[in-house]
Amino acid sequence: MKVMEKQEEMHKQLVEMIESRERETMIREEAWKQQEMERMERDSEARAQETSRNLALISFIQNMTGHVIEVSNGGNAPTQNHF
Repeated sequence: MKVMEKQEEMHKQLVEMIESRERETMIREEAWKQQEMERMERDSEARAQETSRNLALISFIQNMTGHVIEVSNGGNAPTQNHF
C-alpha cells in the first residue's frame, strides 16, 4: 500500500508541475502578444507620421514651384505635371 501512495503522490506532483508550466507558458505568450500589438501600433503611427510629413513636403514643393505633383498610394514615385 505504501508504493501506491507514493505513486499517487508522485503523479499529483507531476500534474501540478505540468499545470504550473502551462500557466507560465500562457503568461509568456500573452505578454508576447501584447508586445507585438504595441509594436504594430507604434509602426502604424510611425508610418502615418511619415506619410503626413511627405504630404506636407509635397505640398510645400508644389506651392514653391507651381507644379502639381500627383501622389499615388501604390508606393510609386510621385509624378509631376507642368501647367
